[in-house]
Amino acid sequence: MLELAKLIHDAIGIESPRRFIAVCAFVGFVIFGCLGWLIDKGYRAKLTEQSKPATSVNTTNGPQSPVMPNNSGNVTITNEGDKTKHPPPKDKPK
Repeated sequence: MLELAKLIHDAIGIESPRRFIAVCAFVGFVIFGCLGWLIDKGYRAKLTEQSKPATSVNTTNGPQSPVMPNNSGNVTITNEGDKTKHPPPKDKPK
């Protein structure tokens, strides 16, 4: 390990050991910072993908439909994850 550091030190041509350590630290920060950023970006994309609820569509057509046979009404219920807020009741029952 020390021989590798000496080879890199000679290849760069920096005479000061402090500058050499600073350059190595800076290069390490850049490399590991980019690697961490890429991992975090993928992790956040995965979280946002998993947090989206699956869209489902329920129809009431067909013989098992709860709609009355002679009513000729079609009902489609979609679940897109949107929850509407209902206002609270104005008068509370006693």
